[in-house]
This record gives sequence, C-alpha cells and structure tokens, in this order.
Amino acid sequence: MISPETQQRAIDERVERVSCVSPSVDLAGGTVDGGKFDRLTGALSWYPTSSRRVEFNYGYGRLDRSGLVGHTNFYQLRLQFQL
Repeated sequence: MISPETQQRAIDERVERVSCVSPSVDLAGGTVDGGKFDRLTGALSWYPTSSRRVEFNYGYGRLDRSGLVGHTNFYQLRLQFQL
C-alpha cells in the first residue's frame, strides 16, 4: 500500500516532468534535397517509486520537401525498472 505522502510526491513529480522540444532540421544540402523537417515532442514521466518509471511520449512531425508536405504522429511508452 502506498502512503498518502508517497502518492502525493509521485503525482507532483509527474506534473513537474512535462516537457516539450521543437527542433527543426534542414535536410537540404549539397547534392541531396531532403527538405525541411519540423518536430514537436512532449514527454510525461511518472515515478511511482524511486526504482520505477513510466514514460509516455507523443510527437508530431512535418516534412516539407519539393513542394509536398507530409505529417506524422508518433507515440512511445516506456516502462523502466531499476534493480
């Protein structure tokens, strides 16, 4: 059974770990025209105990190449256990 103090700490850490990164990569250079790729990624981590972590990542990507634009969504889930 998780104590109320531990449960509150786990909830607080989950909220504090929300982050977002948005790199933009220019893939056109030299003899290769790969276009431009923009990506927006957010992550949410939760530490129910000091040796366990659950992480969910969501990302949205946009590729603009030769006048054609493509979009993608991706999802990742990580379960981590430390011995």
